[in-house]
Amino acid sequence: MNPNLWVATVSATAFTTGGGGAQRTISNGQVSYWSGPVVRSTGGGTLVPGQPTGITIPASAVGGTYTGVITHSVA
Repeated sequence: MNPNLWVATVSATAFTTGGGGAQRTISNGQVSYWSGPVVRSTGGGTLVPGQPTGITIPASAVGGTYTGVITHSVA
C-alpha cells in the first residue's frame, strides 16, 4: 500500500442572504466548487488535478452577501 495515499473531500451547507427564504437561498447543489491548482507538494504519490474552473453562482441568485459553511476533510 502506498503510504502517501489520502483523499480530500469537500461538503457545504446551503448559502443564504438577508432573511433567507426561497429567493435568498442557494442550495449546495447549485454551487460549483474549485479546489484550485496544487501550490506545493512534498514526498511521493500521484497528484490528481482538481476541477478546471472556479466557483459559479446561479444567474437567478438575488444580490447580497451570502453565508454558508464549506468543510474540507482529508483521510
